[in-house]
Amino acid sequence: MAKNAEQAFTTQQPSGKTLLLVEADESVAFFLRLIIEEAFDCDVLVVPDARQALGLVRHLHVDLFILTDAEGIELYDRLHAQPGMENIPAILLTTNMPRWQNEIMKRQLIGLTRPCKPAELLKAITFLLTLAHFKTGNAA
Repeated sequence: MAKNAEQAFTTQQPSGKTLLLVEADESVAFFLRLIIEEAFDCDVLVVPDARQALGLVRHLHVDLFILTDAEGIELYDRLHAQPGMENIPAILLTTNMPRWQNEIMKRQLIGLTRPCKPAELLKAITFLLTLAHFKTGNAA
């Protein structure tokens, strides 16, 4: 990897981005939102289920999906079927990685085992948003 790209992956912080977190457990959602918003200058929208996530993305732009367990893979497919959302990256947080590993790999997602360390989640967010930045040609 080129030196400037390597530096971007390790130093660039997501800013002005909108993340959609789909998490039914309010206390987990609160904690995840807190650590993400404290680490980055971004908005974290939280919804408890797929129905609300699908309704929300019809009305605003989202830069990253953070999805959970069984509903996550199906929701990812439904979100990516929406026009303009085909390339939005996603993280799947799961308590059963062996069950979902093949599906995660097929879709080129980042899968993290729940509970994960906050630093792991923040690193995955930084990586995906930086990669998306480079893919869209917005790199400096």
